Amino acid sequence: AKRVSFLARMMAVRDVVIGAGTAAAGRGAGRPAGWLLAGAVADATDAVVIAGALRAGRARGPVAASVVGIAAAAAAVGAIGALGSLSRLRRPS
Repeated sequence: AKRVSFLARMMAVRDVVIGAGTAAAGRGAGRPAGWLLAGAVADATDAVVIAGALRAGRARGPVAASVVGIAAAAAAVGAIGALGSLSRLRRPS
């Protein structure tokens, strides 16, 4: 339980940092595409790792299965946002 709690706190810190970077970039302190992509990669990694834990029997239940779906959807939305942000940068003004 201590190990899971530690990992959950680390993931929360990671998400707060990525969120803060994305917000700052959205206010003009950089480009949001990199932050959006970092969030998408982190979410995709979460989905793959938790899906592997489900498959191996180290995690089980509807909550864990739901987390896989939510993380995968968040990764897709983040990737689409990053691509949209990049395409806006490439358009001539």
